Amino acid sequence: VPEHIKKDYAQLAFAYFVAELDRTERLEVLPEVPEVLAELRRRGYAMAVITSRPGDPRRLVEKLAMVGIASYFDQVVTQSTSSLKVLDKTETLRQAAIKASTLPQACMYVGDEPRDVMAATNAGYGAKVGVATGPASYEHLANHPEYRPDYVMESMGELIALIDRLRGE
Repeated sequence: VPEHIKKDYAQLAFAYFVAELDRTERLEVLPEVPEVLAELRRRGYAMAVITSRPGDPRRLVEKLAMVGIASYFDQVVTQSTSSLKVLDKTETLRQAAIKASTLPQACMYVGDEPRDVMAATNAGYGAKVGVATGPASYEHLANHPEYRPDYVMESMGELIALIDRLRGE
């Protein structure tokens, strides 16, 4: 593996390893997520899960159903290729907007690391939200030198208030 892509290659290999580990793996739902999803659905928002994890999206739908949240999502998108390009979700985000019959600038993407912000920016999304529930801390998201979200949240429980604030502006 060429030196300049070793890190990306290792991340991709790890993602494939994790995807193959346990076919009955159960997802853990973060606090407040079911209530937030229910409120967003009640308000009529289209929602999608877009992950750079490889695998069959039907498996992810099954896992989401096991924890009671699959019905909230209009789209569940995983990566089907083994290319290093799966680490960049830009095109996947564009396609999700098209499939939802929405312009990218009318979309909001919530992600937990700077590369999510990068992809949403490159896809032309109107709002990029970082949530410090994954690999990146609040400080890392808020102060990233290159890919800063428009808004940073400590938890998903803050999303409804953020949307209400944005709709009021």
